[in-house]
Order: sequence, then C-alpha cells, then structure tokens
Amino acid sequence: MSNLTYKPTQVLTATMLCVPFLRFNDPNRLQMASNHLRQSLPLINAEIPRIRTGFENVIVKKAESFYIETNTFEKIDEFIVKTDEGLKFNAMFLKYDEKLKVAYNPYHICFVRDIVSGGWCPELKLGVNALVGYMSYYGFNYQDAVVISESFAKRLKHIERKVFVIRLPANSQLKHISSNDNTISLIPIPGKTYNTLISYEYIEAGVLQRKQINVDNLLVVDVRVKALPNYRLPASVAEFIKKAKKPFKLAKLETEPTQKYPIVIQIIGYVTREATIGDKLTNRHGNKGVIGLIVPDEEMPKTKDGKILDILFSPLSVPSRMNLGQLMENLLAKIVVKVEQQVLDLLDRNMRDKAQKMLLDFLKRVEKRSSFHHLIDNVLTKRWDLLEYNLTKYGLSIIQPPFSELNAEEIKQLAKDYNVKETDYVRVDNYDVSINVGYQTILKLEHLASSKVTGAGLTNNEYTNPQRIGEMETWNIIAHDYDEIKRLFRRSYEFEKLSYYSDKFGFDSYIFKPDVNNVYQVYKKVLFNE
Repeated sequence: MSNLTYKPTQVLTATMLCVPFLRFNDPNRLQMASNHLRQSLPLINAEIPRIRTGFENVIVKKAESFYIETNTFEKIDEFIVKTDEGLKFNAMFLKYDEKLKVAYNPYHICFVRDIVSGGWCPELKLGVNALVGYMSYYGFNYQDAVVISESFAKRLKHIERKVFVIRLPANSQLKHISSNDNTISLIPIPGKTYNTLISYEYIEAGVLQRKQINVDNLLVVDVRVKALPNYRLPASVAEFIKKAKKPFKLAKLETEPTQKYPIVIQIIGYVTREATIGDKLTNRHGNKGVIGLIVPDEEMPKTKDGKILDILFSPLSVPSRMNLGQLMENLLAKIVVKVEQQVLDLLDRNMRDKAQKMLLDFLKRVEKRSSFHHLIDNVLTKRWDLLEYNLTKYGLSIIQPPFSELNAEEIKQLAKDYNVKETDYVRVDNYDVSINVGYQTILKLEHLASSKVTGAGLTNNEYTNPQRIGEMETWNIIAHDYDEIKRLFRRSYEFEKLSYYSDKFGFDSYIFKPDVNNVYQVYKKVLFNE
C-alpha cells in the first residue's frame, strides 16, 4: 500500500464530481445531489455552468449515450445509428460532425476551443444559469417549494420522448384525426404534430365504446402497426397503410397482438415542455423544490439595477440541510458574472490589452493549481483569440476542482476586492428587502406534474400509469384555478364527469372563491347527494 498512488476524487462517483464545493455539503445531501444530476432533463437552451469542477469534460468522453468518436455514422431509423463500434440504440437526438468525426447530443454537449491544443473540446451542459434569491414569498416557497419567474419558466423548456402503444379490439373502427396543420388521416403521419393521436370506437357487450388519446403538441417521428398473422385488417386501417408515403415497420413491438387485441399500433414522438407548477427543480447541491408559483416578470422581485430574480429558494432550506456549497457558488458565480461584464465592456471599447490583463489576473486568483498558473503565463497570453471566442460565445466559466477549491474566506475577500456584495436589496410590493442574491446552475428533473397529475387514474386507463386522485389532490383542485385544472385533466374523458358536477352543482364559483362553508356544501351534494 505504500507504493499506491491515489487521489481523493477516486472515491467519488461521476455525478458527484460535477458538484462544486462538495466538501462543504452534508454527505447525505451530497448523495441526493448526485442522484438529481442523474435525473436531470436535457434542456433545449442548456448552458455551461459558471462554476465547473473540471471533470465535466472527462465525463463527456466516457458517456457513450451522447458522445461517440466514430469515422462512420449511418442512421438506421429514428432511434438507431450505426457507428464504428456497431449499432447504438436510443440515439434519437444524435448529430454527427464531419470535421470532428464525433456523434453527439447537442442538448447535452457543446464544443469550446481547447486553449492547449488549439482544437475543439466537448463540454457538458448542465441546466441553466439563474439569478437566485433566498427569501420567503407569501408562503409559496415554504419547505420544498420554489417560486420562479415567467421568463425563467420558458428557459426551462426540455425535450421529452414519448411512446404510446394502442391495442385495438377486434371490431374497432378508426375515426379521422387532424394534425396541427389540418392534415386529415386515420393514423398519425410521421413528421406531423398532433394534439389527438388516435380516435376509434368499438362495440363491447352491445354498447358502443369510444376511445381517444389526447397529447400536447406531440411531434410524431415513427408509427408502427402489427396484426396477428392472416388477420383481416379493418378497411380503414388497410386503406391508410396502403396510401401511407412511409411504410410502417412491422418489427417486434413492446406489446404483441393477441386474439382479444389483434391489432397493435405503436406511436413514437417527442414533445417540448416549459416548466409549470408542480415540476421539480434543483441546484447542484441537493436543494430541490417543486414549483409552487410562477410569477409574471413585472411582479417578480427585482434588484436595484433592474435585474429580475429567476428563482426564489426558502432561506430555511439551507441551515436545515447544511448544504453550504450553494452559498459559495452563489457568491463566486456573482463575481464571475461581474468580471465577465467588465471584460466584455473593455472589448467593446477595443481595449483588448486591458481586458486580457483583467481576465488573466482574475483567473490566477481563483485557480489554486500551480500547473494552471504555468498555463496562464505561457499559453493563454499567446492564444488570447481562443479564450476570447469562448468568452463571447458561452460566457465566462471557471474551474473549482473538488478538494482544491477556494474556501469561504477567500471568496469573501475576492468579493471585497471586486466590490461585489453577498446581499442585495430587492423590491417587493414597494418595499426594499435585503436578501442573499447570486447565480447558480438550476436543473429540471424528470419528476413532472404533467406525467403525474391526470384524470386517467380514475378510469384505469391502459396507456399511462398516473397518480390517482385522492383527498389531497381533491383539495388542491379546489384551491387552484379551474382553467389550470381543466388543462391538466383534458387527457382523460373522466374530466367530463368533473364538468358534469361543475355544471350541476356550481363547482366553478367555489373554485374561484374557495369559501370553506361553500366547499362543504358542494361536498355534501357531490358525495352524499344531499
């Protein structure tokens, strides 16, 4: 063991290596942060974090799911590609760069200039950089909830793959559906966007049954149809398959046809979704929270210089969890943003020498590694054009390696030297309140309200596995806006029953005016028919 060379980072997982200031976080919360990084969704407008650990580049080159070095790249279908190493599955978003000979996922990776080699280097994009404030906001961010601005909700747009498997009974008859560009068909056409995927009817026990699957702007990329051998397809299905421009693939599906359901249709596509109430967000330190309120930008707290806060965390969430690394990231990233603005301002005024000196002096102060100081003195000054390219295109981002980062006192001294305050005054309802304000990388997790709150659970819907409506969900329906609930429940025809109660007992008025006595009277009518 005396001849064994090891580093402290060897005991950390790949996702833990992406957490800055990890040694200042509680171990249990650090483990949760590591799990959250694994659950993060690919954002369309993802950004390079202001504070990196330096291991993001190493992880990218080991992650074959969104980075493959290959000389050949052939797309077999929407989800399978052929590379030098053979077939790669789940490759829906992969793009190929002919010059770099790399297949990569643009939602996870961007290419920056490598200062040492002069070439290109892949960099991992994690979430978006947000202006964060720690303050209570009328109880909407109490405990595990957060409040975000309307513009920030739009920045948190992600892309999501959806697979629908529809089993048609033997006597089914398909009905025409319309795409968003008013193209009429019986089965969704690849390349078109739909709000209604399929509509059909059949007779069961002498009763006509109607079924319909509704989605939110699903872009269909592949449709597959399979029937039992020698089974005579309904005229509507056979006619559509015959006229289809793209032949359907009769490959092995996730669900095979049976005697009861002789026809199986599999529809694959993806949707883009902005953040909405009920979605879960987190920073890289395990400070997670469900969105409790989305505030219009004009009502969101602003700093004195007019900057709108993107997200509000509860200040009580820090001491109870002891993940102090987020406060250090908050302040150091705030300093980074100010230095970036000053350097870009000097470049706009054609003062390149002064901008170069300011940036290199700052990098020397925030970087402890002696090897990096040697790099600054001998390489960066000669390849300033590459550094300037990264700065103007992706913004300033610095590295704080695990166990070699700045400590709290060094960050505070740095803030004092660059005239950056840890707290700022923000205006809320014509009052100025002093709170902790800074920048952090915010991730959007795969726990989404749209996938959990639906009416389908009441009807035992076979296409989804949603959360059922219980007592707590019912009270939430009463507390929230009726139009928002209608949007969440429109995927299921069970909502028609809710509308029936609404029309019969005047449920609408109690949604907008949730008086306790009125709610009790409604419950008596609905539940006990009194």
